[in-house]
Amino acid sequence: MPSLLTLPTPVESGPVGLTPRRLLDLLSTVPDPRRRRGIRYRVDAILAVGIAAVLAGSRSFVAIGEWAADASTDILIGLGVTAGRRPSEATIRRAIRRIDADILDQVIGAYLWLRTGIIGGRRGIAVDGKTVRGARSRTSPAPHLVAALDHDSETVLGQVQTPAESKEIPVLRELLDRFTLEGVVVTADAMHTQRDAAAHIVTAGGDYLLTVKEEPALAAPCVQEPTVGAAARPVRGQHQPRHPGAPHHQGPASAARTGIPAVMPRASASHRSSVLDRPS
Repeated sequence: MPSLLTLPTPVESGPVGLTPRRLLDLLSTVPDPRRRRGIRYRVDAILAVGIAAVLAGSRSFVAIGEWAADASTDILIGLGVTAGRRPSEATIRRAIRRIDADILDQVIGAYLWLRTGIIGGRRGIAVDGKTVRGARSRTSPAPHLVAALDHDSETVLGQVQTPAESKEIPVLRELLDRFTLEGVVVTADAMHTQRDAAAHIVTAGGDYLLTVKEEPALAAPCVQEPTVGAAARPVRGQHQPRHPGAPHHQGPASAARTGIPAVMPRASASHRSSVLDRPS
């Protein structure tokens, strides 16, 4: 599960207890950055209200405040709000803006990890980076996040912000260190097909499925060549002259030639595409 060693209170994990109460327990581990004097609502209660409002369709602090104002007393009590009170939009906004986003992300990721399943005895985690759409402001660019996605549920289990797409590689370890990789298969695109990344995954007890391309950065003396069906399928990029409309076949480079650790070059993938005539 995600590593929560940075949190003030260790969080136990297990296959049971996956209830809203479980989420509230995890939220209680988030440090409250506010001064003790004058606090009317616990930070975990404010976070619970915010999460419930977002799940109900709220997409702004104003909408969250309106949801809290309209919610029944029983619902608010269930979320940890003291009876007879309900947090205002301003209170919710101030509290959430001061919370450490990285810690909150790890807590939410821990809860989602407990709710995800496995496929064939293994858990698949896809790693990819994306720039957040619509998040650019006049003074700052949109944040670029490298996220870990659960294959089965398509749930984001964790994410790390990086200055730009070109900086994705260094943060891969930081992201994967949040998880116990025993029984996990990590998939990623060619950007992350690096010796250090592969070694880090294997050392942590995981497996990987990475895209290999014929690039100078990965060129190395052959460690092991494919032996099964090697003559029947391409292990190097192939380019053939073609006319418009003719099929084009391109195979990947041999994974064994990259020097990446723990490679089993027993299969290869191929990509087929057709170039259609463009209208004149």
